[in-house]
Amino acid sequence: MFWITVGIIACLLAWLYHKQQPIKSILMEEEMIDHLTNEEKGRVGEEEIAQFLKKLPGKFLLYNNFYLPIDAEKNTEIDLLMVHEKGIFVFESKNYAGVIEGVSHDHFWTKSFSATYNQRFYNPIKQNDTHIRALKNIIGPYEVFNIVVFGREASLKVESMPTPDVYVCKITQLEFLYDLLGILPKQISLEIIRDELVQIEPVDWEMKQQHIERLQSRYGHKAIS
Repeated sequence: MFWITVGIIACLLAWLYHKQQPIKSILMEEEMIDHLTNEEKGRVGEEEIAQFLKKLPGKFLLYNNFYLPIDAEKNTEIDLLMVHEKGIFVFESKNYAGVIEGVSHDHFWTKSFSATYNQRFYNPIKQNDTHIRALKNIIGPYEVFNIVVFGREASLKVESMPTPDVYVCKITQLEFLYDLLGILPKQISLEIIRDELVQIEPVDWEMKQQHIERLQSRYGHKAIS
């Protein structure tokens, strides 16, 4: 009888232990994720991308956190804009961890940290499309490459090149730009694009804050970093 009781208690403790693992896992993941704010994580990712881009061959202009008008009342922010003599590249930085899943035409994608913990975020390809449309309103109908870059800790389960002008990759996979620049002809006048962009009025802090609040209201606080 004694050993039966011990066995029952052992089974009960094992069941309780495994039942608590998802909760423990979530708490550990939250601690890992939230030691930096979304804004801080975003800046870290953008800076790492910028440092990589500065090493690329050829002549180019590099802009970071560049605000463009959508209309008289709204603005949109490009994380990184590279105007290269061989092409124009708009980068959307998502310094996320976890498993990233989504399809190019979906409205939302998902980042998962375990079987019991995931979050939705606005499709970054579509988010970057908004930036590109605003950019083309300023510079004209140039071909612009839409490049979404995830952090080192992400595991991507998405199509890496859904269309010839859209790329989705991790920050460790940006070397493809060397090959892409190698096959593109020189086609961009940096001076012309720079003169177009310099006419945009600087966005003050209040307008930036309104832009952030609009995105948070529409897509949720954790969907815009």
